[in-house]
Amino acid sequence: PLFKQCFEDALVDEPGLHGRLMLSFTIEGDHDVGGVVSTSKVDDENSTLHQPALKECFEQTIYAARFPAPADHGAVEVSYPFALLDDPDSADAASR
Repeated sequence: PLFKQCFEDALVDEPGLHGRLMLSFTIEGDHDVGGVVSTSKVDDENSTLHQPALKECFEQTIYAARFPAPADHGAVEVSYPFALLDDPDSADAASR
């Protein structure tokens, strides 16, 4: 829901906004809470959306997510693509 809110807020400023946002982040094991995000950054090379407020919102929002802890209290690097569509019936829109 938080990522959805980021996108809806961006649509207010830029109606019709759509595309792909690749978020890269690191999950580290924490013995008290499980897997927590320690770093996050939008991968501009693999994203088609470059709106600064949207990127910042996604980068900050991922810190609220909780994941299973990586094995042996290690770390896992993740790159996750978000297809953001102003019209969910238009699957082609995210590839532009």
